[in-house]
Amino acid sequence: MPLGHEPAAVLGPGVRVRAYGVVIAETCAHASTVLGLTLSRRSVGVRGRGGPGGPGATRRRARANQKRPAHHQGLIEFVEVHGGPTCATWGGIPAAAGNVTNSMSVMDYLGKDYLSALGLPPINIPGCAPVGDNLTETIAAVLMFLVGLGPLPEFDGLGRPAWLFRDTVHRGCVRAGNYEEGVFAKKYGDTECLVELGCWGPVVQCNMVSRGALGHNGGCMNTGGICIGCTMPGFPDAFAPFYKSPPGTIVSGMASRTVGSFIRPLRRLTQGKSNWTARWKENENVPSGWGHQKHGVVEKISGFFYNKLQQTGTKFSPNSKTQQKLQESGHSFLKNNSQAKQPEEVA
Repeated sequence: MPLGHEPAAVLGPGVRVRAYGVVIAETCAHASTVLGLTLSRRSVGVRGRGGPGGPGATRRRARANQKRPAHHQGLIEFVEVHGGPTCATWGGIPAAAGNVTNSMSVMDYLGKDYLSALGLPPINIPGCAPVGDNLTETIAAVLMFLVGLGPLPEFDGLGRPAWLFRDTVHRGCVRAGNYEEGVFAKKYGDTECLVELGCWGPVVQCNMVSRGALGHNGGCMNTGGICIGCTMPGFPDAFAPFYKSPPGTIVSGMASRTVGSFIRPLRRLTQGKSNWTARWKENENVPSGWGHQKHGVVEKISGFFYNKLQQTGTKFSPNSKTQQKLQESGHSFLKNNSQAKQPEEVA
């Protein structure tokens, strides 16, 4: 929406206020009707052939002004177009292979040469539905740049906010550790990695899982669902049929299982060693009524060598001579102080 409308009314007629507009396009048709603007090469201007600063720019802006209500005229300095859901950014399901409606994205509709008066192509924030925080954060970043409070945000080659869509779903997934250890879910409801149930997270650029769907909560894998690639330009064709294991898992899954077959046991040994306090080790007993904490011969031997490797190259390992020397004065103080107070307590 245009900013600066109310200040203009307060300052009175004839006072020009530089205003910035952002159009959130839910669909291609929506982009062409919001605020009564015709968002095309004719109304906003295209770099080249009399772009925003060229000879034809004034005439184009004049025609655009004629299509606005009188109280909007002269207020819009430029308009920036944001593609919202995947249908607006890439075309999505309506523009899938075989569609008979000639559906297309906002970017396809405006064309490669389209630039706003600021000189930016359409900004794309895909998702079905997109993460709300991604949308508001991108708008805020652009507006902060416009008013001189921040740098121009970085966008990738497809106009996506690079800091939001650089990483894959897999990198932020709560189940990624299972993939690394070669443990995969066999059915829905299992807590392991969902790749073999048809999840495309390792190749899809999206922050749904790490950020959450709404209010930093939810997100596909967080709630047990697979990633079907809805933020990608190829959706849905590139990821169909859904719920079928991606072909790449034949290689990656086998590699993960091979590595995980000896990584998991080693981690369990380290985990078992870390579940004992120094007192429990000394007494060889865990004072817990909840069950038995195993610490057998294998755990003791592996723990001994693990500690040796862990303490290599440092003088400040737990219970080392260096540590005992540093603590000697403190121990002496506590011992002498307790002996001096003992007669008083008895009396």
